[in-house]
Amino acid sequence: MNKTAPRYWTIHAEACALGTAGSLTFDMLATPEVGVIRSYNTHENNAPYLMYANRAGFTELYAQNHPVYGFFLDDGSGGNLYDVGLPKGSYKLGIRYWDQKGQGSIFPATRQPQGNVLAYQEFWFRIQSKDGVGKGAARVAADNGQRTTDNGLFAQVMPNPVAQTLHLKVTDTKGQKVNVSLLDASGRMLLRRAFVPETNAHQEELNVSEITNGMYFLRVHTAEKQATLKFVKVE
Repeated sequence: MNKTAPRYWTIHAEACALGTAGSLTFDMLATPEVGVIRSYNTHENNAPYLMYANRAGFTELYAQNHPVYGFFLDDGSGGNLYDVGLPKGSYKLGIRYWDQKGQGSIFPATRQPQGNVLAYQEFWFRIQSKDGVGKGAARVAADNGQRTTDNGLFAQVMPNPVAQTLHLKVTDTKGQKVNVSLLDASGRMLLRRAFVPETNAHQEELNVSEITNGMYFLRVHTAEKQATLKFVKVE
């Protein structure tokens, strides 16, 4: 089951201050340019948390070529259609941290969540041809090892919900100017900041203790990447 190729992308989520006593669910809704809407779900009990099943200690990653390990669609001959790439289209990815381990199955695609959700993060992204939406082949793979989407995975916020200090983590932006804007639900800008990371794993702190409870957006962008991250302010 361990597979080195093809592997077109893997999502890694950091639980940080939440510890490892709980578990993480990845719920991805795919709306392809051609074909039916599909939902793909995995429930990871072991840290580090990835959207492919991993054994304890991060010693082995399973590929997407089996129904119980994530993305699978029979190609008519027992193989996986996604071995030739994910379909072009729009994607919604919801990541939840639960305070208990998933139960009912040893397989991540068929586990059931237990307990309460302590944190939630949502990402929207599109996979498309370089020629534009609706053009090119139905599926696209990675191009020269570069990311093919602007899904904002280079930026993460934690904790979420947050009471006082929001931590913004940005990766692969060493030496690049990073612009950050804090917006309320109506789009009103409350704060603007810019910084230049000295490493490829930079963390910036934002004091949000004075803003009122509610939903907010953190807009993060460089010359090449952009992301809009949603978080909730609580007491």
